[in-house]
Amino acid sequence: MRKLRADALRIFEAGLAAVDGAESVRRAVLRKGDDVLISAFDAELRVNLSEHDRLFLVGGGKAGAVMAEALVESLGEDAISAGAITVPLGSERPDIPECIEVFGATHPLPSDSAVEGVRRMLELAEGASERDLVFFLLSGGASSMLPLPADGITLADKVETTKQLLASGATIDEINAIRKHISAIKGGQFLLAARPARVISLIISDVIGDRLESVGSGPTVRDTTTFADCLEIVRRYRLSRRLPASVMKRLRDGARGKFSGPEDMPDKVFERCDNVIVSNNDVALVACQEAAESLGYATANLGSRVFGEAREVAKVMVGIAQSCQARGYPARPPCCIISGGELTVTITGDGVGGRNQEFALAAALHLSGTDGIVVLSAGTDGIDGSSDAAGAIVDGGTAARGAYEGMEITDYLARNDSFSYLDAIGDTIVTGRTGTNVMDIRLVMVDV
Repeated sequence: MRKLRADALRIFEAGLAAVDGAESVRRAVLRKGDDVLISAFDAELRVNLSEHDRLFLVGGGKAGAVMAEALVESLGEDAISAGAITVPLGSERPDIPECIEVFGATHPLPSDSAVEGVRRMLELAEGASERDLVFFLLSGGASSMLPLPADGITLADKVETTKQLLASGATIDEINAIRKHISAIKGGQFLLAARPARVISLIISDVIGDRLESVGSGPTVRDTTTFADCLEIVRRYRLSRRLPASVMKRLRDGARGKFSGPEDMPDKVFERCDNVIVSNNDVALVACQEAAESLGYATANLGSRVFGEAREVAKVMVGIAQSCQARGYPARPPCCIISGGELTVTITGDGVGGRNQEFALAAALHLSGTDGIVVLSAGTDGIDGSSDAAGAIVDGGTAARGAYEGMEITDYLARNDSFSYLDAIGDTIVTGRTGTNVMDIRLVMVDV
């Protein structure tokens, strides 16, 4: 079991390294003289800096600081005229030049400092001309780190709305749909300020299917959701009496056509914008697969589109592992079953934890007494829910180790207190902030 656990951690680390925020930008952006080549996945852009009078750098997200540092390194400090970025508090980087203002931000609930940062970004954008170039750096967490509210809504209203949405079990796409419709920058609205400048967004995707309008709630991407969609989400999760009155009024007035929403912006707003994904969950999963195979494991990569309630998905993954042991399908042991994406947790208790630890603890319940199976689940950003851990690694002995300490898994799951259980027996994974965010990595290691 020790080898399985050690190998799982090595494989996870390989996945993290592949999606490092700075390396993702360095891979994608290359400058030779005045020519800049931006190449990632299927995108390939060429920019000649001599055709632009000024270059502005803006953006936000969990990888914002390292992305900015890498872009300055790739382009040269002399190329940057000014900038403003919002990054997690404590992640500021000393090598970012003074011409780029850095604003500390909180996650998942927004802060006043982040609001100031967004206002500064919009000031720079509004002052840009047709001969100016704006790089927008976007990564996971930007929905809360770019929080400028729409007219009539306070930051406190946005904070309460985010709290209620996170606790409801709504998907990230559903949460972001509402965020866009109560924002002054999301859903492509940044481009209204930046016109007629050229805008290039470099994006680290943290959403299933890489739907650009959902990454950071799409400040440079056309919105396809509507006020009516938002009201349906409110109805689905029974939130009408829990959301602030100002938010409900805006959603209802928008659905009645009293004012236009981000979905109503004309096509010309988007004509001078290119959105380029520079890293995503699939990159991490492929790196995990290569690392596992190099260690002698057969692999089955289930991909990055796995979603659902954490406890329910845990049952499925344990079943797949047991099938491998009993039938050699979908892979013959020793094997590593790899999956990504982002699960959800419907919160009913007041404990500490997150979706990865809830998944791991639920898996441990179903693995109790089983030999030869190890389950790892961790967030690539290094933060899982309300805890200081990235996730956890469990096996068939996790339940027994907890029972020895007087703990029962079912009690801790009932109050969503996975961190307290797993930390007490040393099964948490602590990485600190990683400088990236491409959703989660889950590994199921199986031996005979």
